Amino acid sequence: MNEVITAKLYGGRVTVDLNPRNHRYHVSDTTAAPDGVTTLCNGTIPKFQLIDWAGRTCAHAVRDGCLRIWEETGMFPEQSAFLSICAEAETAHNNARDAAGDKGSITHDLIEKHILGEPYEIPSDPLVKAGFNAFLKWKEQTDIEIIEVERLVYSEKYFYCGKTDFLGRRRDGKLVIGDFKTGNSAGYEGEWYQLAAYAVAVEEETGDIIEDGLIVHLDKKTGRFKEYPVILDDDMNHAWKAAVVHYKNLKRVRNMVKEMKKDGNR
Repeated sequence: MNEVITAKLYGGRVTVDLNPRNHRYHVSDTTAAPDGVTTLCNGTIPKFQLIDWAGRTCAHAVRDGCLRIWEETGMFPEQSAFLSICAEAETAHNNARDAAGDKGSITHDLIEKHILGEPYEIPSDPLVKAGFNAFLKWKEQTDIEIIEVERLVYSEKYFYCGKTDFLGRRRDGKLVIGDFKTGNSAGYEGEWYQLAAYAVAVEEETGDIIEDGLIVHLDKKTGRFKEYPVILDDDMNHAWKAAVVHYKNLKRVRNMVKEMKKDGNR
């Protein structure tokens, strides 16, 4: 889906556009581009698990490439072949990430169409099928009524935008904000803080208090789901706000350092 997504927020006073092609936001009556929630999380919360995963992925690519030639020839790859395998391994983690991201995007698109009652066709890809089936199982068992899907959020005070997978309401009337995750696991700290980011922005916009967050992991291999409740209390929200302030100041300092280096090279 490459069409620009538009939302009227703050009672229609503010228009937010999201361009899915480059994942950039634009806010009406502003010239600067707001930071995205994902960018803020990546810039302040290190993903040590992803660093380990990238290292293993590259190592496995070298191992598998060498074993393939060994099985074909009975010998270890010659220098030129070995260097070629190493060169390909340098981008193996990016290729794996992009492939997984594509499947996740397709699954999210199916979920959105299903919730909105729009027509859709389930692709033949078994991973996409399993992820979507996991969602259907979750939807059948949850007590959450989804009010909005793919909901854009914007914080005027902290000048950031984001898009949460759903805003819902439980049977007891409590609002819940949530995301569907289709990766191999739902274990990154940033995923928790993403929900705090969405809740802070929605509260600022509407005045509604959201204390319940929910990460729903849709397993693309087993077709099962697992819920990870997130408590969006004052401490969590304050931590997120502090992270935003830290990130924006870090950008300012980096720009100052860049200018200092330029001056030093003159």
